[in-house]
Amino acid sequence: MEKEKEKEQGFLLLELMVALAVFLVVVVPMLGLIAMAAEAQERARRHTAAAFLARESMETVRSLGYYRAESVAVEQLSRGDEFLRIIEVSTVAPRVTGLKKIEVRVSWQERDSWQEVELVTYLAGGETMGRRGLR
Repeated sequence: MEKEKEKEQGFLLLELMVALAVFLVVVVPMLGLIAMAAEAQERARRHTAAAFLARESMETVRSLGYYRAESVAVEQLSRGDEFLRIIEVSTVAPRVTGLKKIEVRVSWQERDSWQEVELVTYLAGGETMGRRGLR
């Protein structure tokens, strides 16, 4: 009877070791996947925040109107200076079209490289637009 108990205890230990090995074979690769998913989520969060800041900046410049829209030098944005913003306003063929080109770039550093979101739009107005339309 005692020998049977010793054999059962030996099998229990062996079963426990096999179960632990199977558990480790399944769980360890999943930990790597979880870490990759967390990193991808953080990259997506930064990209979304940069796109929002770029849209917000674009709308601010557009709301100023044709005559008051101006370029802004590199500017650090909120969120712990995580983002840099550049707004460039340039006149496109001023005597012909009456258009201004507005470019907004929001940049951030990710690992060892800079990432960027860029928006471009045109603002109509100026001397050649208005009641008379384009000349």
